[in-house]
Amino acid sequence: DNTQNSFVPGIIIPKDKFVVCKTNGVDLKGLCSLSSDFTDSEIVSRINGSCDTAMKELQPWEDDEAPDTNPSLSLDDPTEGWDSGLMFQANIDKFNLRSTYNEELPEYTTRLPDPHSEGYEEKEKFAQRQAEAIEQSESYQSRIAKELKDGDEEFLYSAVLRADESKAQPPR
Repeated sequence: DNTQNSFVPGIIIPKDKFVVCKTNGVDLKGLCSLSSDFTDSEIVSRINGSCDTAMKELQPWEDDEAPDTNPSLSLDDPTEGWDSGLMFQANIDKFNLRSTYNEELPEYTTRLPDPHSEGYEEKEKFAQRQAEAIEQSESYQSRIAKELKDGDEEFLYSAVLRADESKAQPPR
């Protein structure tokens, strides 16, 4: 296509196929010579089509709501940090948004009964008897024996098995 002003977004031409190359709107400054200093301003100045306007002066961020005292960085300090109740109330006041968050996370966990509730002790004893019966059953014991194969887990999973050292082993 020999149409003038046609735009080709990207093209690779072997160097032995052309004699003259004319480009419009391509900033080649800094593309061939790289300095050892890679500062943000140097990198930005190499960007194709970079503007020559002055860089914006950065201002340090200051938290207006930060306490004047030296805050503790300890995770154990209950006096510092955000109160979730206050955050949820701020969402209601500022944005009229009510959260469905529940600290007990019922969607992800099963709530355990209170150990002091009625029938808890009886259920706990029943569960203990069931566990003991399972562990003493013949099928459970045979599965454990298969896993351990006359040895313990240390022997089964950590032991290095070597050939009889009294016989010389040919090189492989």
